[in-house]
Amino acid sequence: MMGGDEVPADAAIEIETDVKVVDGSVELAQWHRAEIENELSELDDSSERINAVADLFLLHNEDSEEHAEALCTLWMSNLRNSDTHDRIPFLYVANHVLFKSVKAQSFWFQKSLLRYLPEAVSLVSNSPADRDTVLKILRLWNDQKLYPLEDLRVMWKETGEPLPVAWQDKEAVKDNIVKAQEEQAGELEPDLPMGLKARAAHPVVDCLKQIDHAKRVVEYLEAVLQTQHKDLLRLAHGKYFATAAEIEAKESPVHMRDRMANALQILRVRNKYVQKLVTLQTKLREMAQAQLVEEVNFSLLHKRRRVLNMI
Repeated sequence: MMGGDEVPADAAIEIETDVKVVDGSVELAQWHRAEIENELSELDDSSERINAVADLFLLHNEDSEEHAEALCTLWMSNLRNSDTHDRIPFLYVANHVLFKSVKAQSFWFQKSLLRYLPEAVSLVSNSPADRDTVLKILRLWNDQKLYPLEDLRVMWKETGEPLPVAWQDKEAVKDNIVKAQEEQAGELEPDLPMGLKARAAHPVVDCLKQIDHAKRVVEYLEAVLQTQHKDLLRLAHGKYFATAAEIEAKESPVHMRDRMANALQILRVRNKYVQKLVTLQTKLREMAQAQLVEEVNFSLLHKRRRVLNMI
């Protein structure tokens, strides 16, 4: 958050003198709207100008939703009309106003700005040079709990950058991890020596075929992993300096990292098929139970009909 000098007392008195009270409310038209718009039109990235505009907003804060909404609408209108590379100061102004008003236990600006902030973030982020600054401001707002995380997620997405892992839903993080593992596993699967043959028409038979295929894949990959594990142990105890022949044959400890990465990829594929095997076995049990219930119900119905026929 950017600090700043307070508006001089004589200036504050002069402005307040011109405020017109109608039925207990203050009219924005008497707040020198032209003066505020002039300040916004001349806004730049200097600390003095940003603080002056923000403090002018705070000066007109009558702790009223109507006043805050009018000022925020004016702020957003000027941001929209500004050039792409001149928009970041508007976000600095919002940052200044938010922190000072919340600190003073006034929350109308916080509420009124929320409806405009996603669009403001999007407009400011159109400048690649300012995007990192926008992300820092959003992180700061999250750290200081200025807005709920769900609102900050909406703003962050407007930057076009991926959400930080800590900001993502747990289910979304889990889905992304599973998706990444499946993509990595898919790169190796074409090299598997066995493939699933034609699917069976009967669901139980088809499930049994898939289970058999998954078992054979797991057995094959476990054998490959055992071999690679032995090779890694042998290389780990080998000498660091290798002969040209060893390097060419990739039998040196220099190649341990590549071999380990390959082994981990195979392990991911193996784990995928183990999980698939568990899922298929559960599915088979459910289908068998459903079929058993269906057969029992059919048998009872058949017996009931025989009894009715005898009567």
